[in-house]
Amino acid sequence: MLQIKIYNVEHGNCAYMVMPSGESILIDAGHSSNEAYYPRHEIKQDLQSRGRTQLTLFVNSNADHDHVSDLQDVNDTLRPVMLIKNPTIDAAVIRSVKEKPLTNGLEALCRMCNSYTTPMAMPDLGGVEMQTFHLPFSQFGDTNNSSIVAFFFYGKLGIVFPGDLEKAGWLELLKNAQFCAALQRTNIFVASHHGREGGYCSEVFGHCKPELIVISDKLVEHQTQEHSLYQQHASGVRFGDQVRKVASTRSDGSILIQADSNGVICQLGVN
Repeated sequence: MLQIKIYNVEHGNCAYMVMPSGESILIDAGHSSNEAYYPRHEIKQDLQSRGRTQLTLFVNSNADHDHVSDLQDVNDTLRPVMLIKNPTIDAAVIRSVKEKPLTNGLEALCRMCNSYTTPMAMPDLGGVEMQTFHLPFSQFGDTNNSSIVAFFFYGKLGIVFPGDLEKAGWLELLKNAQFCAALQRTNIFVASHHGREGGYCSEVFGHCKPELIVISDKLVEHQTQEHSLYQQHASGVRFGDQVRKVASTRSDGSILIQADSNGVICQLGVN
C-alpha cells in the first residue's frame, strides 16, 4: 500500500509519503504557526511504530520559508538520509536572493545544501516510480520557477507536487516531452503556488486530466485563492461521502490518500 498525507499547514507545504517498501519521503517541511501544529511529531511516531529511526528522503520543492519553516527541527528529529532539491540552488544562491536575516528554516536548508553533497542511489520504493523535473535558477532568477516538480506513480495512481512553479516555468517545462508524458499519467494534481493565480497555467491541462486537484493554503484572504480556476479541469472522485473535484486543506484539513497494490485509491478523505 502507498500512503500519502498532505498536511494542513496553512500557507505552506508539507506532505508525507510511506512507500509499499516502508521507505518514507517528506516533501517540504512547513508547519502551522497559528495552530502550533508540527507534522514532524506525527511523522516521528509513525517511523517509530514501523521500527524506523530516520526519514529516507527529504524533497525540497521550493527554497521559500513556507516550505521549510520547520526544517531545522525536522533535521534534528527525523534525520533524513537523502536530500533532493534543485541542484542549481545552493546556499550561496539562497543567501543572495532571500531577505536578511534568513529564517531558521532557510538557514537549515543552507546547511543541508552544504552537507548533503554525496550522490546516493535511490532506495527501493516498493514499485513506486519517482520522476523529478526542474529549470535552472539562472533561467528566471527566482525560486518559484526553480521549483522541483516531483511525480510519483504507483499502478493506476499518479500524483504531482509542483512546488510554487508559476506560469512561465510551466510553459518552459511543457517543451519537454518527458514532462508532458508524466503529466498524462497524473490523476491527482496538487496545485502549484497553493492554488493561487500566479501558479495556474491552463496549458498544463491539455496534457493532464486529473480526477482530483488538491490545494494547500490558509483561509481565503485574496481572490487569487478561489477554486474556480481549477474546478473546470478535474473530472471528480469520491471524497468521503461526496464526489469532489477540488479538495483544500483550508476547509478539509489534512488530506489522506491510500492506494492498494494496484495503485487503486482505497481511501481518500480527511485525517
